[in-house]
Amino acid sequence: MRLISWSIMLLVLVVAGGAGLASPQETGKSLPPAVMTAEEDHRRMMKLLGIASLRPGANGNDPKAPNAANYDESKANPYPVLPDPLVLKNGRKVTTARAWWTKRRAEIVEDFDREIYGRVPRVTPKVKWEVVSLKRETNGDVPVVTEQLVGHVDNSSDTLIKVDIELTLTTPANATRPVFVGVGSPKVEGGWVDAKGMFMAAAAAGPVYRLLGRKDMSVTEFPPMETALIDGDVAFRQHSGRHTNGPNWPTFLAFASRYLKGPPPANIPKGYVGKPVVQPPETIEEKRLRPGRDAGENHSAAAAGAETLMIILSDGYTTG
Repeated sequence: MRLISWSIMLLVLVVAGGAGLASPQETGKSLPPAVMTAEEDHRRMMKLLGIASLRPGANGNDPKAPNAANYDESKANPYPVLPDPLVLKNGRKVTTARAWWTKRRAEIVEDFDREIYGRVPRVTPKVKWEVVSLKRETNGDVPVVTEQLVGHVDNSSDTLIKVDIELTLTTPANATRPVFVGVGSPKVEGGWVDAKGMFMAAAAAGPVYRLLGRKDMSVTEFPPMETALIDGDVAFRQHSGRHTNGPNWPTFLAFASRYLKGPPPANIPKGYVGKPVVQPPETIEEKRLRPGRDAGENHSAAAAGAETLMIILSDGYTTG
């Protein structure tokens, strides 16, 4: 009987003592972050989400695989008619630049958030950006502004985690917004290259360009390979090479010369400016790069700088 009494008293003391202890959440203190390998973290997340296995993606290497990627154009494009970019979801026409910026563009951004990119969580840590340095310089002969920034992520929810984001941002000092779409050949790169889809997107943007006072490509039919469409503020060219910008450089320079001050580059082949043309099968630069190596692997410092110029000038250069 005395043993039972002592046991009860000990139990009461343990419970009473435990009641005075607060959890890390209650005290506001964080537990040390768990140290896991990528594989361990992956297994943990799968378990938390209740996912037993992942569905394999499309196999682009084996056309006979049960999950082989589809390259049949008739099956790849079930929606050949794209939505009109200047018609609101309520059916009303967009007739002014203001309506585009305040209404229609917001609808398209919402579609991308929901269907393509995914939504940003409602509660996300704030980032306070600090400009560490600012330099006005030139990239080639184009004036640019280069900023070094550090983004300090708010870690008030877990003070043991500290995240600082380092960012180098280079923007043109006198920015214009033309867009050059460049892509290679599926016969060389592989069937994953969607040159026609990229062209369709550029062509579909035409009505918006015209509404905002810019010039579109003026072409809606997919052109033959190596046809340069550079008359408008949105341009397109598919070259016959690999995954590299090199073969498109003469065309891009002709396109960019309209937006850069000074005379156009002297080495642009005659006929490149002012109308769509077919480039000769192989340029001098391509011949220089061809023997035993891929153009995309032959990056010199000048080529790297020129590639940066291409990106910052257009703020919309895309390549496939």
